[in-house]
Amino acid sequence: MGCRVLIAHSVSRVSEEIRQIFSSLGHDPGRTATTVEEALALAEAARPELLLMAPVLACGGDGVEAALRIRGRAGCPFAYTLDSFPPPETLARALQSGPLAMLPPPFIPEVLAGLAEAARGNSTISCRPALPELHRMLLGHSEEWVFWLDPGGAYLPDCGACLDITGYSPEDFREDPLLLQRLVHPEDLQLFKKHFSGAPHGEMDASGPFRLVTRSGDIKWVSARFSPVRNPDGSCRGRLCAVQDISRHIRMEEELLRKHEELNKSVLAHDLWVAEARREAGRKDQEHKRIENALREREAAVIESESRLRSIFEAPASVALVLVDLKGDNAAILDFSKGAESLFGYKRGFVLGKPFTLLAGDSRDLLSDLRDQLRRCVPGNMGGITMVKKSGAVFSAYVSFAPVRAPRDNAAACLAVIVDISAEKAVAQALLESGRNLRTILDASGQITLLLTKDSKVIAMNRQAEAFLETAEAGAVNRPLLDFFHGPAVARCLTYAKEVVRTGEEIRFREPSDGLHYAFHLAPVKDENGNVVRLVLFVRDITREIEMETQFQNAQRMEALGSLAGGIAHDFNNILSPILGYTEIALGILPEDSKARRQLKEVIRASHRARELVQRILSMSRKTESEKRPFSAQMIVKEVVGMLRSAVPSTIEIKSEIAAPMAALLADPTEIHQVVMNLGTNAYHAMRKTGGTLRVRLEETDAPEGAPGPNLPGGKYLCFTVSDTGVGIDPAVIKKIFDPYFTTKEQGEGTGLGLATVHSIVARNGGAVTVQSELGKGTAFRVFLPLYQSAFGAAPEAAEHLPLRGSEHILFVDDETAIAQMAETMLTGLGYTVSAHTDSEEALAAFLNNPGAYHAIVTDHTMPKLTGVEFALRVFDAVPDFPVILCTGYSEMINEETALAMGIRCFLNKPLRQADLTRAIRQAIDIKFPREDGRIKR
Repeated sequence: MGCRVLIAHSVSRVSEEIRQIFSSLGHDPGRTATTVEEALALAEAARPELLLMAPVLACGGDGVEAALRIRGRAGCPFAYTLDSFPPPETLARALQSGPLAMLPPPFIPEVLAGLAEAARGNSTISCRPALPELHRMLLGHSEEWVFWLDPGGAYLPDCGACLDITGYSPEDFREDPLLLQRLVHPEDLQLFKKHFSGAPHGEMDASGPFRLVTRSGDIKWVSARFSPVRNPDGSCRGRLCAVQDISRHIRMEEELLRKHEELNKSVLAHDLWVAEARREAGRKDQEHKRIENALREREAAVIESESRLRSIFEAPASVALVLVDLKGDNAAILDFSKGAESLFGYKRGFVLGKPFTLLAGDSRDLLSDLRDQLRRCVPGNMGGITMVKKSGAVFSAYVSFAPVRAPRDNAAACLAVIVDISAEKAVAQALLESGRNLRTILDASGQITLLLTKDSKVIAMNRQAEAFLETAEAGAVNRPLLDFFHGPAVARCLTYAKEVVRTGEEIRFREPSDGLHYAFHLAPVKDENGNVVRLVLFVRDITREIEMETQFQNAQRMEALGSLAGGIAHDFNNILSPILGYTEIALGILPEDSKARRQLKEVIRASHRARELVQRILSMSRKTESEKRPFSAQMIVKEVVGMLRSAVPSTIEIKSEIAAPMAALLADPTEIHQVVMNLGTNAYHAMRKTGGTLRVRLEETDAPEGAPGPNLPGGKYLCFTVSDTGVGIDPAVIKKIFDPYFTTKEQGEGTGLGLATVHSIVARNGGAVTVQSELGKGTAFRVFLPLYQSAFGAAPEAAEHLPLRGSEHILFVDDETAIAQMAETMLTGLGYTVSAHTDSEEALAAFLNNPGAYHAIVTDHTMPKLTGVEFALRVFDAVPDFPVILCTGYSEMINEETALAMGIRCFLNKPLRQADLTRAIRQAIDIKFPREDGRIKR
């Protein structure tokens, strides 16, 4: 009977993987837990014989404490699973708790089986590496760069994200202990040293943010966390430093700061609108004053005639008249008009004799102002007074008052004229709010927006328009648009403005201006009758959009070139295959002293150069990955010089100086050819109108002092120098010449990718490129590349492989008849039995009729009916793991990695060499590949 196992892990994928392994071994994994509570409950119910626990469970659960509690209750041994990088303190506690094992991924069935046996007492197991070793095993799962500091402060670099963050490998840091301090930005060095050199026995410490200058010259913001690691006796064993790339967070903070500044500008615009609203309120006050004058005239008429006053009080009106006695302290109401009854809801008989505060509440300030006005015997008014109706409703009122003189007692009473202005106040507030909202929307739109009259005078503008026209709104109002904006764009805008006024239809157009591109949008503003009364002009900068369109078109042209190159490569390699194959067959037949052998070897050499030419075309069109190998740089330079001599006019003299005859590089020869050719072509273009001298120099040199590029290491370098005596480069643009799509050539003469490609290739091969130029005197580019060996003869060369003989039966499939016949002749001459087919379906039928008759299959990929991959999969369905070799002239759908992953034994590129093909056949037949999870393990 299998062992009862309890699995506790917060990641269900990991739990399921371990559970399936135990089930396949015949053990009982039962249910799995993700939290401490679930683990304790399952342990109580199932009584497991073995516990597999993660040190940290879901919701921050303490897996170490849970493991100890379960062992105390159920008495079962336990082990820890480590699929992430837990805190050092947690790992230390886990090691001290007495587990059977500490299991980092991958989880191996044999190890889990041994754990089950050890839990039952049938065997012993020890998988408890020391804490630093566990750290190193888990660093591959971390996105941080982690390294170890011993108690003395010595720096021991480890792996993790070291290369991703700094551009340097851990080996670089081991070779140069001071490299880390040199990477720190000079302005942040003191902060870094403070934390880096801190006492190792301290508590956890965090440093940052600070900046690192990576190998490529980029600046990254990082933070560092120093965690003490202690021995079981509490003494400090050292510190772990975890460095995390926080550049993205810093950029987000900068973006938030920018947004905050924009918000401050919006608040300033809001204040300007408030000032405008106040000016509007002042105009409203003028209107109210005119109303007051009318009321004064009515008050004078009331005083002159008692009967007329009574008729006014008795007449219903929207204006409330209240006569107030101010001789006493309570300001009693002496009279109350019909309008006042309607406004306040009180009957006249009820309010007579009542204090005025019944209407105005406890408004002592109002009564004080009334008495002050009456003492001076002058009328007055107060706006925005809060008053109360009988129902308790509160409203805003405008109060005008005038003294009422008695025959022998001046200013004994006051006539208050009360007007409800709640509706007007609400309208004013709505207008103010509407204007504020409109301004906010226009400022937030991001477009330049102007409100114009029908004759194109400025009425208003948003803040983007103020910045674009370099003038404030207040100084632009009622001025023509021509005062601020000049050129063809504004001329078209004025013409279209007249058309919009005439037709009432909006118009959109684009126009370049001062090297930029703008999109204009003229829209009409109509009244209720449909007549155009205003114009709105929207202007948007679309320069970036135009640039992106141009880049997209360039990318499409490169993609079309790549597709064409892929087709040429496929057909050309198919043509080369029989040429190379038959030549090798003939070479094997001729005696060693035959003169024809030397001529046939030249054919093979030419075929190899043709194959390299195809690879060069694919590389230039980005259809193939670069392949580094040692080669003679002298040959590349001579080849480029020869090509330039045949291409440039006689007015340009070409001089070459090659001082390193056997200098060797470890790189892709096609890429280095492209570097020298691009620089030579640029030099030719700089002199094609004036003539001059184009000089190409090749020499060995040491890394120059103040070496170009970030931290170019010392040692021997190969230096290419390509110089000209042409027009030179303007100092204002020399810093941009390596930017993609930047070019000083006229439209249609260059894509702006030549120097960008040069810089990319040189940097990828560990070198650097410099440029010196002077207007009217010429330009010199120097390319530094590290030497593979001081002499090419010392570089390892590939051994010449001889074809391998055999006696097996080979099924060869290729839709090209010449290739099929060549392969049949070649392999038959080496002792093999060959069945060659040009129809993939016929070949498959022949195999399925008698699979045991064949020992291996060699098939082309690009074929009608069945492709090579489809053919291989049909073969695997009938006979799993049958030896299949896939060949291709070129295909974007398949490469060596994907072919081997699906079970194909070998992958060959055309043209097929006799040695390569026979070596692949022997490998496919003779080497036995172990299997893992139903697939070939390589």
